[in-house]
Amino acid sequence: MPCNHFTPEEIDHKRREAKILPCQGQIVQEGARRLGITEQTDYRWRKVYIARFNGISF
Repeated sequence: MPCNHFTPEEIDHKRREAKILPCQGQIVQEGARRLGITEQTDYRWRKVYIARFNGISF
């Protein structure tokens, strides 16, 4: 199964969209499906996204 590789700009854009979706009443699974990613990818990106703005590197 081929992997989709998103650029950092695409990830940033999708994460910003994902932050808005719960305010619109959508759950994580629906939001991830709408963005074309898995729920696990959303959580992984969230972890990295939060760490990046808090100055933590992996």
